[in-house]
Amino acid sequence: MRRRRRSLFATVTIYPLFVIELVMVIYLLPQSGQGDCCCIAACDWPRVPFAHHTAELEQRLVVELRPGRLRLDGRQVASLAQLTDELVALHDNWSLLHPSDEFSPVYLIYASAGVRSGELLAAQRAAAAAGYTRPQYVVETWY
Repeated sequence: MRRRRRSLFATVTIYPLFVIELVMVIYLLPQSGQGDCCCIAACDWPRVPFAHHTAELEQRLVVELRPGRLRLDGRQVASLAQLTDELVALHDNWSLLHPSDEFSPVYLIYASAGVRSGELLAAQRAAAAAGYTRPQYVVETWY
């Protein structure tokens, strides 16, 4: 008896292809950035925001406090003594790096909600010993 050969296209069903297409449309439409855009190819893709009035911005020193972690401008600091030493060095180098600018004692404390008040006060004391006397606070409530 002769066997009938099955075609390759007979085994492919339309349902998995439809699901893949639906997922791609759902994923790509919100990225188009415009609600009135009906064609994904014609839309502009998300871009990095452009900052206006950047001359008015001031660069601040950032002390980051998290439970078990202390950072200064993105660099890991081992202890409060090392934090004080680095802050003193930054304060001393300010006049060399910026001879025409006046020193600003303002710095930013970026702390998570899990940081104890004693750690926060110790970091403030370390900064005050180095000449940074005006803290501004950012508190991260989500972990």
